[in-house]
Amino acid sequence: MVQMGTLTFGRYPMRYEKVLLRDGFSLLKDSLRHLLAAVFNQLDPAARFLIVDSAPSSDAPLFAEGLHLWKRQHRSPEVIAELMREVGFSAQVKTVECLRCVSVMQCYAWVESRDWPILHSFPKAELQRGLSELRARYGSERMVEFTSRFDLVLGMKPEALRN
Repeated sequence: MVQMGTLTFGRYPMRYEKVLLRDGFSLLKDSLRHLLAAVFNQLDPAARFLIVDSAPSSDAPLFAEGLHLWKRQHRSPEVIAELMREVGFSAQVKTVECLRCVSVMQCYAWVESRDWPILHSFPKAELQRGLSELRARYGSERMVEFTSRFDLVLGMKPEALRN
């Protein structure tokens, strides 16, 4: 198993049987098609390629402007699947949801550390305003219950379908 960033992937002329890419695909914009083509070319004929992207949910423990931007920039899994088909993959789409319960402090830490890729675009002052908004929303609550959503797009080369 090899773990590397998406921008590093194409630099290694290796053949892969399975590739998992997670989160942040909406931020790649125009380079996503290039990345998908690079993955396609480096996969063995029977390989599988899975994209897992966090998707916004209306109850996510995120400040309003962060959630708004996430919803606006998020690529639907159907768009990713269509890009995969354009470079030669067959593609299947599924969205998975699970109910989560985490401490309010952990939610604050996610925002402070920019754990969600969408938060990297916010200046520090805006993040601080967002944290203030979350503190006002949750008050003295200790736990937050919300829905985690994940878009899954499975790509296979045509050769894999024949086997």
